[in-house]
Amino acid sequence: MSDSSGPDSVRFTVVIPLHNKGPHVVRAVVSVLEQTYPAFEIIVIDDMSSDNGPQQVRNLADPRIRMIARDTPGPGGYAARNAGIASAKGDWVAFLDADDQWEADHLKQIAAQIGPDIGCVFTGHRIEPMGTVYPTKTQLAMLADRDLSAEDVIAAWLASRRCPMWTGAVAARCDVLARVGPFREKGITRGGDKDMWLRIVAATQSRFSPRPTSLFFQDTVNRVSNSAKHTKLPAITNTIDRLMAETSIDPHLLGQLKSQEVGLYIRYSLGKRQPVPLGFLRSLRWGAPSDWRHIALAAASLPFHFRSKG
Repeated sequence: MSDSSGPDSVRFTVVIPLHNKGPHVVRAVVSVLEQTYPAFEIIVIDDMSSDNGPQQVRNLADPRIRMIARDTPGPGGYAARNAGIASAKGDWVAFLDADDQWEADHLKQIAAQIGPDIGCVFTGHRIEPMGTVYPTKTQLAMLADRDLSAEDVIAAWLASRRCPMWTGAVAARCDVLARVGPFREKGITRGGDKDMWLRIVAATQSRFSPRPTSLFFQDTVNRVSNSAKHTKLPAITNTIDRLMAETSIDPHLLGQLKSQEVGLYIRYSLGKRQPVPLGFLRSLRWGAPSDWRHIALAAASLPFHFRSKG
């Protein structure tokens, strides 16, 4: 596919938040510099790093690299990404975390999917060091080779109980990002990415490139997921409620997605032996079989919940 000017005319701004990722950030930035479809610019946002990561980026000395320094670190990198988006001079923003990496043809694969009505493109991604590839085979069959509506993406999300979009695999047109608003920052340490992806696919048509050209590394330092606690409903639940009220997206699909995402938080909390907030139960769709499984799991956490109040 191509837009009216051809895919070769797309200017990609790559946004990379950076907070104490010194052992990994050069790998990430070099993978952008080595793209066969060159990035227009690379914005690295230093979120008050206390290591030598920012200096390592400066040492690369490529004119396409711009550094932005923030004076208040934001959990999850959401505020840093917002700063990068606000400073972008390209037509599209592609996201990459400072401890992840792209294959050399990542931007080329995205550019090939861009058309006049497409506001978001995402690729397959690979989890390292295990080598597991996502989206799943079931999702691949549902997403490949066609323009995607919000309902298409949500249906694939539900089919494998996993969001088919990963941060380092997503690119969005700048005017779409302006329309949907920034990543949510306040009170969020995890889940803001999926909230943003849902808002984007609800606002525009999307395309999927199945090759796993984005690499997500789980054996890295300073990972937010290692310390995050789920004490509030995931940010995506508010977005789902708004989409139910304001759009024509199938409310049944949205309701299923809301229960699924709350259920994931319940299981995560129990796995970490953390109390499950009772408000999580109130948000579930009573009647869906999966909800009863989540409720049974949450009930097991009640002793932890009351003990935490003591």
